[in-house]
Amino acid sequence: MAAHSVCNHLLIATRYLLPDNSNQSEPLMLMNEGAGDGITWWVPNRPCLIQWLKAAGFSSFDIERTIRLTVDKPYKDETGRSSAVDQVQRLVHTYL
Repeated sequence: MAAHSVCNHLLIATRYLLPDNSNQSEPLMLMNEGAGDGITWWVPNRPCLIQWLKAAGFSSFDIERTIRLTVDKPYKDETGRSSAVDQVQRLVHTYL
């Protein structure tokens, strides 16, 4: 809902999705306990992401494309840990 309230009729975002499971047609999400990035708490499946978008007030959306995000300059904290990894995410393109 917050995204809907601040965007100007268009939202472009990236999102991890649970792997497709042809037997799973119900909305489902799992807590991403190992992420450690403080941002990604829940990972939805495709039906769940669709419900999130509808609940936020978006009437039209495309979630079929994927994008590859690569790290140019990895950040490391004071202990030398880094969460910088190349990622493949779903591209979410919505309209109000």
